[in-house]
Amino acid sequence: MLLRLEHNAIIYKYNKYIQVSGSLFYAFEYLAKVLEVNPSSNIRFYIIIPSNQKKDYLVKLRKLFQTKYPLLREYKDRLILDSYQKLVSAEQFSKLLKVNKLLNEAFSRIITCSSIEILKLKLNKVLFINYNSWLNTTYKADTTLIIQNRNINSLEQSDKIQEPNDNPNRVVLLYELPEQKFPYSCGCTQYQYDLKLGTEYFLPKELFNKKYRTPKLTAGKPITNTTFNEFQKPSLFISVREQPLLNTRKIEYHQNFLKYDENCRIIIEARFYKIPIKIIKVETKELRTMSNFKLSTVPEDLPNDSSVTRLTSDIENYTLKSNDFIVGLMI
Repeated sequence: MLLRLEHNAIIYKYNKYIQVSGSLFYAFEYLAKVLEVNPSSNIRFYIIIPSNQKKDYLVKLRKLFQTKYPLLREYKDRLILDSYQKLVSAEQFSKLLKVNKLLNEAFSRIITCSSIEILKLKLNKVLFINYNSWLNTTYKADTTLIIQNRNINSLEQSDKIQEPNDNPNRVVLLYELPEQKFPYSCGCTQYQYDLKLGTEYFLPKELFNKKYRTPKLTAGKPITNTTFNEFQKPSLFISVREQPLLNTRKIEYHQNFLKYDENCRIIIEARFYKIPIKIIKVETKELRTMSNFKLSTVPEDLPNDSSVTRLTSDIENYTLKSNDFIVGLMI
């Protein structure tokens, strides 16, 4: 049910071509962390989606989240909970039950709605979990936080926040890499910020069933959505298996500097679970010098993306904590 009173919100815009998005996981983890810090918060997570796509969407979303988190219902999923209890210590199971309760409360705050319904809401602070969710979305809020995850060079002029900014709301842009920062003031406050993962909400690795472990999981390849491949990171709900997404022996990451990686999660997830990562350099600066490699649209200096920094930077930089900047603003 839409909340008509003034409240904080996280907003994500549905993409039918990329239904399984890292932004969904980020949004859910930030929502859970806000509720963990302040259980009485009236925050909501709104997913803007066409009416003809709403049916069973939350059912599919729960199924997706269950591949990453212990998001189980006390009665419907009792058998699964009982099986988990046999696989972990009493202390781990007690912690898992607390996380499960928190995640179920967070999931109950997810609301599917239309663009018109968003406009009718009374919002205090709103977090757009990616730039595309903010783009062309009409809303009313006192403060706007935008995860600016797009490469500036990839934006059409009409899609950029113009200078001076004619939006009366206070707007804060949070960029991770220099390539995501607007080169002018754009009437907004801009901060460098590494998008975090709520790793403490992840399924313990002890719950991964070795029987269903895949030999590899491929990520970073261009999305085709034409055939189902159990070894490729899914992008559509129909491709989601009822097993933990990271139940694999290794991650095969296709590093492609011609396809800017905006806020790569899977590298941090692999490092968290200590899953070996094999980097396959698909199209790099060196490849451009080869005589048989021709692509006229390639810029002179190919920028680094988040796959570079997340392979080498301290994993703590990407771990969501209670004292996080965004969490502090949204509670």
